[in-house]
Amino acid sequence: MWPVPENLSQVISHLKEAHQGDPQVALAYFYISFNDEQKQTAVGMIESIVKQICCCRPDTPLSIKALEDLKARGHQPDLQTLQSILVETLQGFSSVYVIVDALDECPDVDYGRGDLLSCLATIYQKSSRNLHMFWTSRREKNIEISYRSIESRFETWDIDLSAYKPAIDHDIGLFIDRTLSSIAYNSWPKELKDETRKGLIEKSDGMFRYISCQFESLRPLRKAAEIRKALHDLPKGLDATYNRMLQRINREEQKHAARVLEWLSFSLRPLLLEEIAEIFTLDIEDDEPFDADNRLVTPVAVLDFLAGLVTEVPRHIGDEDDDHHARKNTDVIESLLNMARIRDLARWGCDSAWHKTADELVLPLYYACSIDALKLAGIIIEADSISAISEVEWIIQLAIK
Repeated sequence: MWPVPENLSQVISHLKEAHQGDPQVALAYFYISFNDEQKQTAVGMIESIVKQICCCRPDTPLSIKALEDLKARGHQPDLQTLQSILVETLQGFSSVYVIVDALDECPDVDYGRGDLLSCLATIYQKSSRNLHMFWTSRREKNIEISYRSIESRFETWDIDLSAYKPAIDHDIGLFIDRTLSSIAYNSWPKELKDETRKGLIEKSDGMFRYISCQFESLRPLRKAAEIRKALHDLPKGLDATYNRMLQRINREEQKHAARVLEWLSFSLRPLLLEEIAEIFTLDIEDDEPFDADNRLVTPVAVLDFLAGLVTEVPRHIGDEDDDHHARKNTDVIESLLNMARIRDLARWGCDSAWHKTADELVLPLYYACSIDALKLAGIIIEADSISAISEVEWIIQLAIK
């Protein structure tokens, strides 16, 4: 699975913690993305869920083995077959939790959304009582109708978050108050803090992440006039917020910032700050792809010019050492990989990298991994998961030479 939105990750984390180590419980999730056709189809959803559930099983269902034989002969199963396979895969657990996020992101054209909704209803109706499904969506008519068809026959809960807006705004207000009471804002007069609180709550739309990003922008400001102007010009939503954060990166650092985000996007694990410092030594577009003088003297500096886009987290107790990881904010990377949302990246000095597909973006990383100085082999996704396999093999052969 590729990066999940931060709000969904809270639900997943809760379920994992609640059922940690219980072999009788399985969890799967699927995030529908408007800008990725592979994440909009009923077939793609079922295949993803089946893979995740199978990873929780001690055995392989017969239907999965039959599916492997079918694909080996060059055939693809139809949707009805996949539904039956999923229902069989769910058997044997005391509880299976399936989360499908952002149903409204599936385009309502060519019956795509209709097929997806019908598929979800069929799975729920054919499965045993051990299946617990959690859907999220904006309120749209056809989605609500599909939900009601299930609601009339099974025990369901319809949670309208807009009904809890006052409570959410209250919690966001507490978060803002706690932030404004920190040392960084000690010099701000009370009147300015009150204006900031009011403006941020009005624009937050219930998103804590939005508030956190705005504070990254407000903290460096020193004049009341600058702060008030920033509050007046607050961006609408997270995409516009990330867009503005990227635009503010120093032009000399933009190419490096893009490269760091590429590495974080395709790494199998969080990167150590020392590893990120090595990324700055590489530029495979130059005649000399490795230059030690470009290495960051202070690795933690990457957090300065990527403030809000990359976070530092300590390794868990029991890890090999106490070095810190740099972890991407998953919703940021999701937005970056959906190139259409951030057009301004086309002007960055990175060979139009952000207008390439995810497959094309990962190719230079294989070449970079071949440079002995980096020692990052093993953190990039496996070659067999890239559709442009011939190009990947070509890059690897080039690196070997």
